Amino acid sequence: MKKHYIAASLAAGIALVGVSVPILGSAETTSDIQTQIDSLLAKIAELTKEIDALRMKAGETSVGSVIAIPPAPALPPPVSAGNRICSVLYRNLAIGIRGDDVRGLQEFLYEKKYLSVEPTGYYGSLTTGAVNKWQASEGITPVGAFGPISRDRIRLWCGGGGICTKEYAPVCGAKPIVCITTPCSPVPTTYENKCMMEADGATYLYAGACRADYPNPADDPTCQAWYDGCNSCSRETPTSPAMCTLRACSPESMTKPYCTAWFDTGNNKPPVISSFSGPTVLGTSEMGTWTVSAKDPENGVLSYSISWGDENAYATPTTGMAADAREFTQTTTFTHSYASAGTYTVTIVVQDNMGLQAKTSMTVNVTGSIACTAIYDPVCGRPAGCANTCPPGSVCPAICELPEPKTYSNTCVLKSEGATYLHEGECTASSGNWY
Repeated sequence: MKKHYIAASLAAGIALVGVSVPILGSAETTSDIQTQIDSLLAKIAELTKEIDALRMKAGETSVGSVIAIPPAPALPPPVSAGNRICSVLYRNLAIGIRGDDVRGLQEFLYEKKYLSVEPTGYYGSLTTGAVNKWQASEGITPVGAFGPISRDRIRLWCGGGGICTKEYAPVCGAKPIVCITTPCSPVPTTYENKCMMEADGATYLYAGACRADYPNPADDPTCQAWYDGCNSCSRETPTSPAMCTLRACSPESMTKPYCTAWFDTGNNKPPVISSFSGPTVLGTSEMGTWTVSAKDPENGVLSYSISWGDENAYATPTTGMAADAREFTQTTTFTHSYASAGTYTVTIVVQDNMGLQAKTSMTVNVTGSIACTAIYDPVCGRPAGCANTCPPGSVCPAICELPEPKTYSNTCVLKSEGATYLHEGECTASSGNWY
């Protein structure tokens, strides 16, 4: 009814305007014409006020004499990704994480058409897929997690820089890492310069490459002077003997040793691990082989230590190939078997002659048994253990007599029984000479 009333009022106004034409035409003086125009304008103004009042009752507004009908209420527009994402990304993000920074990333991906659902603040599979698409479009390896490289690309998009020089002025920084199920501590990481450290979101620790945490500072080639818990020691070069004070201390008065000064490593760069491979599944007592390839930028000698995960530490220093004028890669293999089933982390540490290190790891799942096929592909092996068993009270020989060689149906069966491989094919009379 209100809409009909408004329409009728408008029609009345139009009718008045239409009637005014002949009136104007019959006026004899300019004063009479002006009087009639003023009268008509006054009536139009009154009609406008009446229409405005009716529209206000209907939930509408007006500006001056121009009638304006407001649009239907709409949802608040999304916050500009150019502002939000530039201020909320302060950590690495991965599946399972919640937070306002996740929502800011989702808003950005939604605006850029990589994410098809509304932001929720939870980093799930849809967000992972959207990040994959965005990373691929930016020339970044699509891994689904939003890490340092992706955050640096966002900094560039935000106009915040992120382009670092290649100058080698190493610093040690605490690199943040993403853990979903357990708390994580930042990992000390060597960066080529402070700019690259800041671009990775790491916290500055100290100038120079990261130093290894040696329980005994004397074992650290980069440590020039140290306190051993009782006496102060120092040496002129990393390989020269140490000179220490001669103070006598009781074990109860000894404190934890620590390094007090380090050698200047100059432009010496830490080793680089190019590959680390090995089995991901093993049976108990099955021998596995792991191979690491590493490079020393200065073509120096590298040493390796490896932790298998089933003991505190297992170190095997291994001298690398002799250095020459060209860049080369050193490859070293390690073997190990596990006595118990479980999941173990194999960690390899590569160190140069200045004590700088590189570290990587992988996991291996050790099952309780090995499932072998029935294929007959014979191999000759020697059973584990010794052949001579000593009855109680008897005198045993000092040297263990090895068991006689045995033919196994295939290599898998040989390994499952813990035997030592001798040669392909069935055992022969000469096989017993393989010691």
